[in-house]
Amino acid sequence: MDIRKTAVVAAAGATTFFAMSKVFSTKEKKKESKSAHTFPVVVRCLIAEMLHKTGLLIVRDPRVSEEENDRFINNMEAYYGLETAEKMENVRKQYHYQTDALTPQQIGATPEGIEQARNHCARAKGLSEDDRPVTVCPPGKDPKWRYFWRIGERPQQTEFKQLNVSNVVPKKIPDFTERMDRWGNLMMNTVRTVSQMAAEGKNPHTTLCMLKEVRHRFRIRARHLHKAYGQG
Repeated sequence: MDIRKTAVVAAAGATTFFAMSKVFSTKEKKKESKSAHTFPVVVRCLIAEMLHKTGLLIVRDPRVSEEENDRFINNMEAYYGLETAEKMENVRKQYHYQTDALTPQQIGATPEGIEQARNHCARAKGLSEDDRPVTVCPPGKDPKWRYFWRIGERPQQTEFKQLNVSNVVPKKIPDFTERMDRWGNLMMNTVRTVSQMAAEGKNPHTTLCMLKEVRHRFRIRARHLHKAYGQG
C-alpha cells in the first residue's frame, strides 16, 4: 500500500478501502479542507457501517499529492541519515520513551533497541496453528528508530502540561517543523472528514468538538537496512 494519498482510520479487524476520489469533484480535490456534509447520506452511512463491522477503514484522499508525500519522505530520510549522536540530541527520556510505545507523553526521537512489544507467548500457545503468530516469542527489543511529532491545536489552558510539551526540532534539518506540520495537517484533514462522515452516518446532528485541542500526534519509524541485511 502506497502511503501517499492514504490515511488509516480506526484499528483492528478486517480492512475496507474507500477512495474519496469517487465523490470528490476535480475542483474540490484542490481544497485543503472538505466538509462531510458534501458527501451523499448513503456514503456517510456506508462509512459508519464499514467501521462498525470491520473496525478498519483505509482512505485514499485525492487532496494529498505525490509531491507532498515525497517532500515528507525526503524530510525523514534526511533526519534518519544523521549520525547517531546527532539524533540522540532529540531524545527526551523524561517523557517516558522507555515504557510503552503508546504512551501519550512520548515526543522527539526514540532510538533503536528501546521499545519492546508486550509478551503474549502464553496466549499465543493457546491458538490454533493457523492463527498463531510467527513472530519471535518472547519478543526482543525493537530495532527501529521512531520520531514522535504532535499536530493540531494545543489547549490554551491545561492542568497536564507534560502532555502538551513542545515538539523537538532537529537543528540540522532545514524546514523540519514546516514539513512535519504540513504532513500532519494533511493527515488530520482526512481523519476529520472521515470521522465526521462516520459520526453523521450514525447521527446526522453529530459534531466532532472532541477532536479539538486534544493530543494528536504521529510517529515515523525507520531502520538502517545496511545494519540488518548488509550493503548488498
